[in-house]
Amino acid sequence: MIDCLLRSFPLDAAEHSAVGALFWATVCGSWGLTLVRIAGRRNYSIVDRLWPVLPSVFVLEWMWLLAPQQDQPNLVFVDLGSAAGQKAAAAQLLVFAWTLRLAFNSVRRGDYAWAAEDYRWAYVRGWFGRRGGVAWEVFNFLFISVFQISLLYLLAKPVRNLTVYAAARSIQTQGPGLSDQGWSTAEIVLVAAMVLLLELEAVADKQQYMFQTGKRQSAAVQAPEHKAGFVHTGLWRFSRHPNVFCEQAFWLCIAVFSAKAASVSLCSWQSAFEFLAGPAALVALMWGSVELTESISRSKYPLYRAYQVKTSRLVPWVPWSNDRVTAEAHKRLAC
Repeated sequence: MIDCLLRSFPLDAAEHSAVGALFWATVCGSWGLTLVRIAGRRNYSIVDRLWPVLPSVFVLEWMWLLAPQQDQPNLVFVDLGSAAGQKAAAAQLLVFAWTLRLAFNSVRRGDYAWAAEDYRWAYVRGWFGRRGGVAWEVFNFLFISVFQISLLYLLAKPVRNLTVYAAARSIQTQGPGLSDQGWSTAEIVLVAAMVLLLELEAVADKQQYMFQTGKRQSAAVQAPEHKAGFVHTGLWRFSRHPNVFCEQAFWLCIAVFSAKAASVSLCSWQSAFEFLAGPAALVALMWGSVELTESISRSKYPLYRAYQVKTSRLVPWVPWSNDRVTAEAHKRLAC
Protein backbone atom coordinates (compact mmCIF):
# COMPACT_ATOMS: atom_id res chain seq x y z
CA MET A 1 0.00 0.00 0.00
CA ILE A 2 2.63 2.51 1.06
CA ASP A 3 5.04 1.73 -1.77
CA CYS A 4 2.59 2.24 -4.63
CA LEU A 5 4.13 5.71 -5.09
CA LEU A 6 7.74 4.78 -4.40
CA ARG A 7 9.05 3.97 -7.89
CA SER A 8 12.72 4.92 -7.88
CA PHE A 9 13.59 2.32 -5.22
CA PRO A 10 10.82 -0.30 -5.62
CA LEU A 11 10.48 -3.22 -3.22
CA ASP A 12 10.93 -6.65 -4.77
CA ALA A 13 8.41 -9.42 -3.99
CA ALA A 14 10.30 -10.86 -1.01
CA GLU A 15 10.93 -7.46 0.56
CA HIS A 16 7.37 -6.31 -0.06
CA SER A 17 5.98 -9.43 1.64
CA ALA A 18 8.32 -9.26 4.63
CA VAL A 19 7.96 -5.52 5.28
CA GLY A 20 4.22 -5.61 4.57
CA ALA A 21 3.78 -8.45 7.05
CA LEU A 22 5.67 -6.53 9.74
CA PHE A 23 3.74 -3.34 9.01
CA TRP A 24 0.25 -4.87 9.15
CA ALA A 25 1.11 -7.13 12.09
CA THR A 26 2.19 -4.02 14.01
CA VAL A 27 -0.90 -2.06 12.96
CA CYS A 28 -3.35 -4.82 13.86
CA GLY A 29 -1.48 -5.81 17.01
CA SER A 30 -1.28 -2.27 18.38
CA TRP A 31 -4.93 -1.61 17.54
CA GLY A 32 -6.03 -4.92 19.08
CA LEU A 33 -4.24 -4.12 22.33
CA THR A 34 -6.22 -0.87 22.65
CA LEU A 35 -9.36 -3.01 22.91
CA VAL A 36 -7.99 -4.74 26.02
CA ARG A 37 -8.71 -3.19 29.40
CA ILE A 38 -5.54 -2.51 31.38
CA ALA A 39 -6.01 -1.59 35.05
CA GLY A 40 -9.74 -1.27 34.41
CA ARG A 41 -9.56 0.92 31.32
CA ARG A 42 -8.46 0.83 27.69
CA ASN A 43 -4.98 2.17 26.97
CA TYR A 44 -4.32 4.14 23.77
CA SER A 45 -0.56 4.57 24.22
CA ILE A 46 0.39 1.24 22.63
CA VAL A 47 1.89 2.93 19.55
CA ASP A 48 3.61 5.42 21.87
CA ARG A 49 5.52 2.45 23.30
CA LEU A 50 6.46 1.30 19.79
CA TRP A 51 7.48 4.76 18.58
CA PRO A 52 11.12 4.62 19.81
CA VAL A 53 11.87 1.21 18.30
CA LEU A 54 9.90 0.82 15.06
CA PRO A 55 12.15 2.92 12.77
CA SER A 56 15.15 0.84 13.84
CA VAL A 57 13.16 -2.38 13.44
CA PHE A 58 12.30 -1.41 9.87
CA VAL A 59 15.94 -0.53 9.16
CA LEU A 60 17.14 -3.82 10.65
CA GLU A 61 14.64 -5.76 8.56
CA TRP A 62 15.82 -4.02 5.41
CA MET A 63 19.45 -4.67 6.34
CA TRP A 64 18.68 -8.36 6.81
CA LEU A 65 16.75 -8.58 3.55
CA LEU A 66 19.61 -6.92 1.70
CA ALA A 67 22.29 -9.03 3.40
CA PRO A 68 24.27 -11.54 1.33
CA GLN A 69 22.25 -14.58 0.26
CA GLN A 70 24.03 -17.68 -1.00
CA ASP A 71 21.39 -18.34 -3.62
CA GLN A 72 21.05 -14.66 -4.52
CA PRO A 73 24.55 -13.16 -4.65
CA ASN A 74 23.17 -9.94 -6.10
CA LEU A 75 21.46 -9.09 -2.81
CA VAL A 76 24.28 -7.80 -0.62
CA PHE A 77 24.85 -5.61 2.39
CA VAL A 78 26.69 -2.28 2.12
CA ASP A 79 30.38 -2.29 1.28
CA LEU A 80 32.17 -0.20 3.89
CA GLY A 81 35.07 0.11 1.49
CA SER A 82 32.98 2.43 -0.67
CA ALA A 83 31.79 5.92 0.19
CA ALA A 84 28.18 4.93 -0.55
CA GLY A 85 28.42 2.04 1.91
CA GLN A 86 29.92 4.29 4.57
CA LYS A 87 27.12 6.81 4.13
CA ALA A 88 24.45 4.09 4.40
CA ALA A 89 26.11 2.73 7.55
CA ALA A 90 26.24 6.25 9.02
CA ALA A 91 22.51 6.74 8.41
CA GLN A 92 21.70 3.36 9.94
CA LEU A 93 23.81 4.06 13.04
CA LEU A 94 22.18 7.46 13.49
CA VAL A 95 18.72 5.86 13.47
CA PHE A 96 19.89 3.29 16.03
CA ALA A 97 21.31 6.10 18.20
CA TRP A 98 17.97 7.92 17.95
CA THR A 99 16.19 4.77 19.13
CA LEU A 100 18.53 4.32 22.11
CA ARG A 101 18.08 7.94 23.17
CA LEU A 102 14.29 7.94 22.90
CA ALA A 103 13.86 4.49 24.43
CA PHE A 104 16.04 5.49 27.40
CA ASN A 105 13.98 8.62 27.97
CA SER A 106 10.72 6.67 27.67
CA VAL A 107 11.88 4.09 30.22
CA ARG A 108 13.11 6.83 32.55
CA ARG A 109 9.73 8.60 32.42
CA GLY A 110 7.85 5.37 33.09
CA ASP A 111 6.16 5.23 29.67
CA TYR A 112 6.51 1.44 29.61
CA ALA A 113 4.72 0.94 32.91
CA TRP A 114 1.78 -1.44 32.53
CA ALA A 115 -0.96 1.20 32.82
CA ALA A 116 0.99 4.25 31.57
CA GLU A 117 -0.83 6.40 29.01
CA ASP A 118 -0.05 9.79 27.50
CA TYR A 119 -2.27 12.27 29.37
CA ARG A 120 -3.25 13.96 26.10
CA TRP A 121 -5.28 10.97 24.86
CA ALA A 122 -7.89 11.71 27.53
CA TYR A 123 -8.38 15.19 26.03
CA VAL A 124 -8.53 13.78 22.48
CA ARG A 125 -11.14 11.22 23.52
CA GLY A 126 -13.19 14.09 24.94
CA TRP A 127 -13.60 15.50 21.42
CA PHE A 128 -15.71 12.46 20.54
CA GLY A 129 -18.08 12.71 23.50
CA ARG A 130 -18.13 10.77 26.73
CA ARG A 131 -18.68 7.39 25.10
CA GLY A 132 -16.75 8.00 21.89
CA GLY A 133 -18.76 5.57 19.83
CA VAL A 134 -18.01 4.47 16.28
CA ALA A 135 -16.24 7.72 15.36
CA TRP A 136 -13.67 7.22 18.11
CA GLU A 137 -13.08 3.59 17.14
CA VAL A 138 -12.49 4.61 13.51
CA PHE A 139 -10.11 7.34 14.69
CA ASN A 140 -8.37 4.84 16.94
CA PHE A 141 -7.68 2.45 14.06
CA LEU A 142 -6.97 4.90 11.24
CA PHE A 143 -5.03 7.57 13.11
CA ILE A 144 -3.54 6.05 16.24
CA SER A 145 -2.50 2.80 14.56
CA VAL A 146 -2.43 3.07 10.74
CA PHE A 147 -1.31 6.70 10.37
CA GLN A 148 1.30 6.73 13.12
CA ILE A 149 2.90 3.45 12.10
CA SER A 150 2.84 4.56 8.44
CA LEU A 151 4.62 7.72 9.58
CA LEU A 152 7.33 5.71 11.34
CA TYR A 153 7.73 3.60 8.22
CA LEU A 154 8.12 6.68 6.03
CA LEU A 155 10.65 8.21 8.43
CA ALA A 156 12.89 5.16 8.04
CA LYS A 157 12.27 4.75 4.30
CA PRO A 158 15.04 7.14 3.11
CA VAL A 159 17.61 5.01 4.97
CA ARG A 160 16.28 1.95 3.15
CA ASN A 161 16.61 3.76 -0.19
CA LEU A 162 20.21 4.68 0.60
CA THR A 163 20.93 1.09 1.66
CA VAL A 164 19.55 -0.17 -1.68
CA TYR A 165 21.73 2.33 -3.52
CA ALA A 166 24.82 1.27 -1.55
CA ALA A 167 24.01 -2.40 -2.19
CA ALA A 168 23.77 -1.67 -5.92
CA ARG A 169 27.13 0.09 -5.72
CA SER A 170 28.74 -3.03 -4.29
CA ILE A 171 27.39 -5.09 -7.22
CA GLN A 172 28.00 -2.73 -10.12
CA THR A 173 30.83 -0.28 -9.69
CA GLN A 174 30.61 0.93 -13.25
CA GLY A 175 27.70 2.53 -15.03
CA PRO A 176 25.64 5.73 -15.11
CA GLY A 177 25.10 7.20 -11.67
CA LEU A 178 27.07 4.44 -9.94
CA SER A 179 30.55 5.94 -9.84
CA ASP A 180 31.83 5.99 -6.29
CA GLN A 181 31.63 9.54 -5.01
CA GLY A 182 33.44 10.55 -1.85
CA TRP A 183 32.01 12.46 1.06
CA SER A 184 30.94 15.97 0.18
CA THR A 185 31.16 18.90 2.59
CA ALA A 186 27.35 19.07 2.75
CA GLU A 187 27.11 15.40 3.73
CA ILE A 188 29.69 15.80 6.49
CA VAL A 189 27.85 18.88 7.78
CA LEU A 190 24.52 16.98 7.76
CA VAL A 191 25.98 14.09 9.78
CA ALA A 192 27.52 16.51 12.28
CA ALA A 193 24.18 18.35 12.53
CA MET A 194 22.33 15.09 13.25
CA VAL A 195 24.77 14.16 15.99
CA LEU A 196 24.35 17.62 17.52
CA LEU A 197 20.55 17.42 17.27
CA LEU A 198 20.54 14.06 19.08
CA GLU A 199 22.72 15.53 21.84
CA LEU A 200 20.55 18.63 22.21
CA GLU A 201 17.38 16.56 22.31
CA ALA A 202 18.91 14.37 25.01
CA VAL A 203 19.76 17.50 27.01
CA ALA A 204 16.23 18.90 26.56
CA ASP A 205 14.69 15.59 27.65
CA LYS A 206 16.92 15.44 30.72
CA GLN A 207 16.08 19.02 31.69
CA GLN A 208 12.37 18.28 31.38
CA TYR A 209 12.70 15.04 33.35
CA MET A 210 14.67 16.73 36.14
CA PHE A 211 12.10 19.54 36.29
CA GLN A 212 9.15 17.14 36.53
CA THR A 213 10.99 15.12 39.18
CA GLY A 214 11.69 18.24 41.21
CA LYS A 215 8.11 19.47 40.81
CA ARG A 216 6.82 16.32 42.51
CA GLN A 217 8.87 17.08 45.62
CA SER A 218 7.41 18.94 48.57
CA ALA A 219 7.07 22.71 48.25
CA ALA A 220 9.71 23.22 50.93
CA VAL A 221 12.49 21.73 48.80
CA GLN A 222 11.30 22.89 45.38
CA ALA A 223 13.50 25.27 43.41
CA PRO A 224 11.99 28.68 42.52
CA GLU A 225 11.56 27.73 38.84
CA HIS A 226 9.17 24.93 39.84
CA LYS A 227 6.57 27.39 41.06
CA ALA A 228 5.57 28.29 37.49
CA GLY A 229 4.52 24.67 36.96
CA PHE A 230 6.29 24.17 33.62
CA VAL A 231 9.93 23.94 32.55
CA HIS A 232 11.26 27.24 31.22
CA THR A 233 14.99 27.18 31.94
CA GLY A 234 17.99 25.72 30.12
CA LEU A 235 17.21 24.99 26.48
CA TRP A 236 13.55 25.65 27.27
CA ARG A 237 14.44 29.30 27.79
CA PHE A 238 15.09 29.63 24.04
CA SER A 239 12.32 27.37 22.73
CA ARG A 240 9.05 26.20 24.25
CA HIS A 241 9.62 22.80 22.65
CA PRO A 242 13.34 22.28 21.96
CA ASN A 243 12.92 18.50 21.91
CA VAL A 244 10.25 18.75 19.21
CA PHE A 245 12.42 21.08 17.14
CA CYS A 246 15.38 18.70 17.36
CA GLU A 247 13.16 15.72 16.49
CA GLN A 248 11.77 17.34 13.35
CA ALA A 249 15.17 18.65 12.26
CA PHE A 250 16.83 15.26 12.81
CA TRP A 251 14.47 13.37 10.50
CA LEU A 252 14.60 16.12 7.90
CA CYS A 253 18.40 15.87 7.94
CA ILE A 254 18.20 12.07 7.63
CA ALA A 255 15.99 12.41 4.56
CA VAL A 256 18.11 15.08 2.87
CA PHE A 257 21.34 13.23 3.66
CA SER A 258 19.97 9.93 2.32
CA ALA A 259 18.79 11.59 -0.89
CA LYS A 260 22.07 13.38 -1.46
CA ALA A 261 24.13 10.27 -0.68
CA ALA A 262 21.98 8.25 -3.11
CA SER A 263 22.47 10.88 -5.83
CA VAL A 264 18.76 11.72 -5.88
CA SER A 265 17.49 15.21 -6.66
CA LEU A 266 14.56 16.34 -4.53
CA CYS A 267 13.27 18.69 -7.22
CA SER A 268 10.71 16.23 -8.64
CA TRP A 269 7.49 15.50 -6.73
CA GLN A 270 8.15 11.75 -6.85
CA SER A 271 11.61 11.98 -5.30
CA ALA A 272 10.39 14.56 -2.80
CA PHE A 273 7.60 12.19 -1.75
CA GLU A 274 9.94 9.22 -1.42
CA PHE A 275 12.33 11.05 0.88
CA LEU A 276 10.35 13.90 2.47
CA ALA A 277 6.88 12.40 3.05
CA GLY A 278 7.90 11.15 6.51
CA PRO A 279 9.41 14.41 7.80
CA ALA A 280 6.48 16.42 6.35
CA ALA A 281 3.94 14.16 8.07
CA LEU A 282 5.95 14.39 11.31
CA VAL A 283 5.84 18.19 11.20
CA ALA A 284 2.06 18.11 10.69
CA LEU A 285 1.55 15.61 13.51
CA MET A 286 3.78 17.44 15.96
CA TRP A 287 2.22 20.80 15.10
CA GLY A 288 -1.13 19.45 16.22
CA SER A 289 0.43 17.75 19.23
CA VAL A 290 2.16 20.96 20.31
CA GLU A 291 -1.06 22.93 19.84
CA LEU A 292 -2.92 20.50 22.12
CA THR A 293 -0.11 20.46 24.70
CA GLU A 294 -0.01 24.25 24.87
CA SER A 295 -3.79 24.57 25.18
CA ILE A 296 -3.64 22.23 28.19
CA SER A 297 -0.71 24.13 29.70
CA ARG A 298 -2.52 27.47 29.30
CA SER A 299 -5.51 26.12 31.18
CA LYS A 300 -3.34 24.76 34.02
CA TYR A 301 -0.64 27.40 34.49
CA PRO A 302 -1.48 31.14 34.61
CA LEU A 303 2.07 32.17 33.62
CA TYR A 304 2.14 30.03 30.50
CA ARG A 305 0.62 32.74 28.30
CA ALA A 306 3.46 35.09 29.23
CA TYR A 307 5.92 32.28 28.44
CA GLN A 308 4.32 31.93 25.01
CA VAL A 309 4.83 35.63 24.33
CA LYS A 310 8.39 35.61 25.66
CA THR A 311 9.75 32.42 24.07
CA SER A 312 9.90 31.06 20.53
CA ARG A 313 7.50 28.20 19.83
CA LEU A 314 9.95 25.79 18.15
CA VAL A 315 13.06 27.33 16.60
CA PRO A 316 15.48 28.30 19.41
CA TRP A 317 15.78 32.07 19.62
CA VAL A 318 16.72 34.80 22.07
CA PRO A 319 13.74 35.30 24.43
CA TRP A 320 12.04 38.64 24.74
CA SER A 321 12.82 40.87 27.69
CA ASN A 322 10.20 41.24 30.44
CA ASP A 323 9.61 44.86 29.37
CA ARG A 324 8.89 43.77 25.81
CA VAL A 325 6.54 41.04 27.06
CA THR A 326 4.67 43.61 29.19
CA ALA A 327 4.40 46.00 26.24
CA GLU A 328 3.10 43.19 24.00
CA ALA A 329 0.54 42.19 26.66
CA HIS A 330 -0.78 45.77 26.88
CA LYS A 331 -0.94 45.91 23.09
CA ARG A 332 -3.00 42.74 22.89
CA LEU A 333 -5.34 43.91 25.66
CA ALA A 334 -5.89 47.16 23.78
CA CYS A 335 -6.92 45.22 20.69
